[in-house]
Amino acid sequence: MTEVRRREDSYRAHGLKVKVLDAAALARSEPNLRGGLAGGLRVPDDAVVYPPRAARFLVESAVAAGAPLRTRLGVTVGSIGGDGSATLADGTRLSAGRGEARGPLCGMGLCFECRVSINGQPHCRSCLTLCEPGMEVRTDA
Repeated sequence: MTEVRRREDSYRAHGLKVKVLDAAALARSEPNLRGGLAGGLRVPDDAVVYPPRAARFLVESAVAAGAPLRTRLGVTVGSIGGDGSATLADGTRLSAGRGEARGPLCGMGLCFECRVSINGQPHCRSCLTLCEPGMEVRTDA
C-alpha cells in the first residue's frame, strides 16, 4: 500500500480527487478482481477508453466522410455489422470467435481473448502478430 499512498499524494498535489480503498472496499468496488489484494486507489474522474468502441467510432466517422474502408489485403469492406462482424465487398463475412460474430477485443495484447495457434505454436496473441504469406493460423489454440 506504500505505492498507493505515494500515488494518492501525487494525485492530490495535482488537484485530482482520490480515495484509498482497503481490501474489503476494493472487493466491493471491483468484484471481478482476484482475491487477496491489499487495496487500491479510486480516482473518480479517471476515464478509460474501450479500444473496440473507439476504433468503431473512428472507422464509422471516416466512412461517413467518404473514406473507403479496406482490409490489409486491399479488399474493400462493404459493411460493419452491429455485432462487430464485417462483410467484404465480395460478400465474405468475417467475424471472430467460435462461430458467433465478435468484434475486436482489446486490440493491444492485454486480454488474451485473441489467442490462436500460428504455424503450430499455440497461444499466440493474434492482435500482436503481423500476417505473413503462408502463415497457418488456427483458432482452436
